[in-house]
Amino acid sequence: MDSTTDLGNAAFKAYVTQLKAWLPNAERALELRDAVPPSPQPPMWPHQQQVVQNSTFTYNGMIAPILPFAIKGAIWYQGESNGGEGREAYGDKMEALISGWRS
Repeated sequence: MDSTTDLGNAAFKAYVTQLKAWLPNAERALELRDAVPPSPQPPMWPHQQQVVQNSTFTYNGMIAPILPFAIKGAIWYQGESNGGEGREAYGDKMEALISGWRS
């Protein structure tokens, strides 16, 4: 393999193979409910762990599917990672966020 893409594709293929092997056991556990606990799901492939934290991944996974519907409101949790920036910076960021949502 001569590129990062090739390595990523190989890692993804290995993950899909593991997931396919796990899926019948998980489906069987669902059928039997509490009688048979499901085996642990295979861990995410390494690149997927990075992708999950990407804002595009979050948007495509959570917002894009509901775009045909009107959004009347939102609940927003900012977190505390930028708490020292002050009210002015926070206000500017919130205005930009809401403006982006509206457009």
